[in-house]
Amino acid sequence: MKKDDIFYIILVLTILAIRLEVFLFPANKIIIDGIRINHFWVGVILVLIVLFLSKSYNALRMILFPIGLGLVADELVFMIFSNRTINDYWSIYSVSGLVIITIIVFIFRKQLLSEIYK
Repeated sequence: MKKDDIFYIILVLTILAIRLEVFLFPANKIIIDGIRINHFWVGVILVLIVLFLSKSYNALRMILFPIGLGLVADELVFMIFSNRTINDYWSIYSVSGLVIITIIVFIFRKQLLSEIYK
């Protein structure tokens, strides 16, 4: 299997897993010092870690990057176009925006990986 296919499969599995987690445990939250941390920020941190990891850690980068990108993609449209309620998370705008982002990533996955893994 090609790297870009593995990347995309991990991305989609991450999105499905986080959607399932939010569906099953909607009250489950990460709270640090009274501040709620959305999985969007966890994804941003993972993507930043990948950008600063040495080239010798390609296997780790190949796992962390699509997971981080999946976490960011899952919540991006929800954060931009909603009032951030659980009903908005499952709204047609949030879900369709996620599908559109996922399709865009699928189309440009080879270019994206070539930039990250130069």
